[in-house]
Amino acid sequence: MARRRTPTDPRKKGERTRAHLVKTAFSLFETNGFGRTTLRDIAARADVSLGLLYRYYPSKDALVVELYEELSKEFERRAVKLPKGSWLVRFATIARISLDVLGPHREAL
Repeated sequence: MARRRTPTDPRKKGERTRAHLVKTAFSLFETNGFGRTTLRDIAARADVSLGLLYRYYPSKDALVVELYEELSKEFERRAVKLPKGSWLVRFATIARISLDVLGPHREAL
């Protein structure tokens, strides 16, 4: 018996593809560094064609912008609940959040 495929929303598939490409790129940036990672490396590791990668991200810079956007959202999510107190206490909290969010990506950045 033939298996019926349910129609998939192309937007969801595109979002999954984009997320896969970003995750792969970030991993390579962190392992090899931004300068030594090529778009060909990313496409090969993600098991997609170079053309597909270019469809979503025309350059490595576009991938880095995506990383900055994701990290900015994470920072914003964590910084919502700043402690009350002096500007020094609030500044120290913001600095700690920044280090926590950016630290794991220092090689890529």
